[in-house]
Amino acid sequence: MRRIDSPRPGAGDYHRGVTSSTTSKGAAKRALLSLAIGSFGIGMTEFVVMGLLPNIARDLLPSAWAASPDDAIAQAGWLVSLYALGVVVGAPTIAGSVARFPRHRVMIVLAAALAFFTLLTVIAPTFELVAASRFLAGLPHGAYFGIGALVAADALVLAKMATTHAIAHGHAAGQGAGPVAARAGFGTQPEHLPVLSWDDHFDIDSCSRLLGGRQSPISSETPDIGLYAIVDRAERVAQVLAAGVRTVQLRIKTPAQPDAAWHAVLRAQLAQALAACRQAGATLVVNDHWRA
Repeated sequence: MRRIDSPRPGAGDYHRGVTSSTTSKGAAKRALLSLAIGSFGIGMTEFVVMGLLPNIARDLLPSAWAASPDDAIAQAGWLVSLYALGVVVGAPTIAGSVARFPRHRVMIVLAAALAFFTLLTVIAPTFELVAASRFLAGLPHGAYFGIGALVAADALVLAKMATTHAIAHGHAAGQGAGPVAARAGFGTQPEHLPVLSWDDHFDIDSCSRLLGGRQSPISSETPDIGLYAIVDRAERVAQVLAAGVRTVQLRIKTPAQPDAAWHAVLRAQLAQALAACRQAGATLVVNDHWRA
């Protein structure tokens, strides 16, 4: 999906979200180190139990072990399944319910919950309690990784901004003091935001206008785009424009076997929709077929 009049819609959101605490290279390193340690701990919690199933079966299922070690190990395998069930249940529910809270605090709480339930697994005296604690330990797993991926993505954007800022303020060899390094405040300058593109054939002119300061990083005049309409053909683009909508997505799905006639109709639909949006001063977002 690509916005016709801007190579990277919504870039201003990054600018508004940058604070002084996120512009420090030391803070970024600590954040990535925390993510690495947390991910390692969660991975160990999930997989290490597989190698301990015989020990668990022997200690927590002595009767079943005495009757049949293989059956006892199979029963202990429920500890793996229950953890996986906790991941499936917790990932969407927890991530959705904590979206309004600061990410770093949420990740601290999730890591603490994982550590608590893992410790409970270690000290639980019966198989039933161990099984319950394994399920509870799995709940924060998926949410932690999902939120951690968002934190890592923000860190990557800041790293790109720091690199661009450092190069812009650097000197050629022998013509100035080194080293090349980002200066304080690089994260507050939206012109250093990385430009999103699909490949080497993106719109160079739009990118140049954006980086040169002659185009707003947000394609609309204000961050509030109002009603966002999604339609499946050009005729409906005209209808929603007539109703006052100024941001429209044209979403035409490709059939199982597209032929030359379908491609001709597609190009005509795109041209008609683009002309209507230009006449109305609206923004057109093309899904799937923006190269056509």
